[in-house]
Amino acid sequence: MANGHGGRRPGSGRKRRETLEEQQTRRDLLLKVISPSKWECIVQQVVEKVEAGDIYAILPYLPYLLGSPKQEINVTGQITHVEMEHARKVLRVVGGTG
Repeated sequence: MANGHGGRRPGSGRKRRETLEEQQTRRDLLLKVISPSKWECIVQQVVEKVEAGDIYAILPYLPYLLGSPKQEINVTGQITHVEMEHARKVLRVVGGTG
């Protein structure tokens, strides 16, 4: 970060063409094996589980259906009371004054 631009980071930037092609190949293979009617059956089973009270059955699919939730990072530099209390406890244990 000497030049102020952040530098190269793992996973940043556009995906390589080879990666995109590999993902498309996997999707195509999956769609060949599982027909639209089978997908409908799978989705119906998940819906039935949710309707029966197993609300956790749909959780793995929500990011795909709705998109991942926006993750915000607060960069104010302010330390909350809870964070400060936790830091004091850690320092007591590490320093041996607890």
